[in-house]
Amino acid sequence: MTGPLVVLAFFCLFAGFLGWPHSLGGKNRFERFLEPVFAKEAHVFAAEGEAGQLAAGTKEEEHTSGTEYFLMFLSVGAAVVGWGMAWRAYRHADKGYAEPIAQKVPPIYGVLYNKYYVDEGYDYAFTGRHKIGRVRLGAMGLGEASSWFDSRVIDGTVNGAGWITRLTATLSTWWDKWIIDGVGVNGPAILARMLSYPTRLLQWGLVQWYALVMVVGLVGFVAYYTWH
Repeated sequence: MTGPLVVLAFFCLFAGFLGWPHSLGGKNRFERFLEPVFAKEAHVFAAEGEAGQLAAGTKEEEHTSGTEYFLMFLSVGAAVVGWGMAWRAYRHADKGYAEPIAQKVPPIYGVLYNKYYVDEGYDYAFTGRHKIGRVRLGAMGLGEASSWFDSRVIDGTVNGAGWITRLTATLSTWWDKWIIDGVGVNGPAILARMLSYPTRLLQWGLVQWYALVMVVGLVGFVAYYTWH
């Protein structure tokens, strides 16, 4: 933190010389540096002729008036008075020093010490690093809300659609296997096979078997008529 303070202190001491006014004998280099920016306005004063010169003279007179000197000394005087007040207040300060305003008006001191709570308000409202109760605002709050919406709504909808698709496919497979194939196609075939089973025991489709049955039947008839 020391480095930035050194840079700021340097420019506070010397950067003002770039705009040293003509009224104090300076050349105002910063104004000359910006002349190209305002070059487009030069033709306006040239076209106005004498009126433009009068306006420029009036403007120059305003720059060298006593008001400018008064404002210069007023700003420097305010800085000197502030420095003197600070020196008087903190010249005997040590580790146990307490601000008088902190003892007399603690709420005002708290507001000033915390820089009007600008950083805290920024963290609450914009970055979202601090929660308001259980609610987080700002960029982090928006990120959390987007994450919740994505996981609960978007992903929930996608997962729900997938679950419904799997359930439909399972029911379709079960219906095709047990109802269509089982009852409608395989059922009649199984029933026909069961009803034809006794007949198939006698009808093998072999000529030798049929001949054997005929011989056995013929022997049976002969034996029956012989004994009776």
